[in-house]
Amino acid sequence: MEQYPKWNEVLDDQQPGQPCQDSLQNSLQADPVQQVLQPGEAGAIHALFMKLMFEIWDVYSDCARVFGITDNELFILLDIEENISRPISQAQIARNLCLPVQTVNSALVKLKQKGWIDLVPLKGSRKTKAVIFSEKGKAECLPMLEKIHHGEVTSITEFSKEEASRLILLLQNYIRLFRSSMARHL
Repeated sequence: MEQYPKWNEVLDDQQPGQPCQDSLQNSLQADPVQQVLQPGEAGAIHALFMKLMFEIWDVYSDCARVFGITDNELFILLDIEENISRPISQAQIARNLCLPVQTVNSALVKLKQKGWIDLVPLKGSRKTKAVIFSEKGKAECLPMLEKIHHGEVTSITEFSKEEASRLILLLQNYIRLFRSSMARHL
């Protein structure tokens, strides 16, 4: 079995937030579209990609720590806020965030104990409850979530329209190819 670099082995001496200065990134800048990646190069690029993805999640983790909540609680609050105009169930949150229902349930119990959410009957269902912000949740959570959205949007405005479109298209393509590859190999 071919060995590829692990995400935590790539650029171990690089500090988060510092630009990559290794030869891999420099070689990719030459003409990345025309180059065919060799397995070792692809492995190194994937390892760097994973390291960068974890750095993105680390920014959200920092936000969660500042607000005194767990990462899962933060992502659940963001999902509730994203769906504030329509009721969302625990199962929908689990699907949206790719989390086990039990993990979502545990986080919702903590958020309910803080008084930030309410569970109300979902229209058209006898047992399914919608997760909504309580008045306290609206007062305390929405301002902190707005700070996160401001940071997200401000960072994206630093891209040109072409860069932003390319970023989205590349990530969508990566997800499609990764799902396809895993379907063939599992």
